[in-house]
Amino acid sequence: MARSSYRSRRDDDERDAPPHRRQNAPNMAPLFGFLVLAVIGIGFAGWVQGNKADAAVEDQDEAANKPAKVDPFADIQEEKPPERGEGSTRLRTTNRAPEGLENVANWQSALKLAGRGHDLAAEAEAAKKDGDNATYNTKGHAAWEKFNEALEKTAVWETEIEGLFGDTDRQVRKIKRERSAWFKMLGKYRKTGQGQ
Repeated sequence: MARSSYRSRRDDDERDAPPHRRQNAPNMAPLFGFLVLAVIGIGFAGWVQGNKADAAVEDQDEAANKPAKVDPFADIQEEKPPERGEGSTRLRTTNRAPEGLENVANWQSALKLAGRGHDLAAEAEAAKKDGDNATYNTKGHAAWEKFNEALEKTAVWETEIEGLFGDTDRQVRKIKRERSAWFKMLGKYRKTGQGQ
């Protein structure tokens, strides 16, 4: 019995309640939210435009009050580039060093050492061609030592003459070219004689 009375009580409650109506009108909250955002956006755009106009007026005032630019180099005369010889675009060599610079005793002894180094290098290459690696290593290392000794003998002197007469001097350039060739020979025979 308790069950049936429960049902009947529930049925009674439903009968007494007003009928449930379905709402046909759309919800207005999103529409009001959109309108509020649009008003805020239009207000912000107007505020930005007002600030731009104020900034433009301030820039005009600053430009009117700014002193004229002064060129600090206006009183310096313009220099002309150095003149080159007719028909040539190359840098010209000079002859500032005294004649006979290559006849210095130290340079002549270095040339003799390098000459002996070239002879030993030729012997080493001949041995390499014949397949005699032991002779190649021995002669190649001996050539390396001769070139190294010649370079050490003339290193300070080359720096001194370059400082005194410049690197465009004809004799200084010839000496530098010769020493560069010796450096190449050092590189070629740098690994000979290792592990003996």
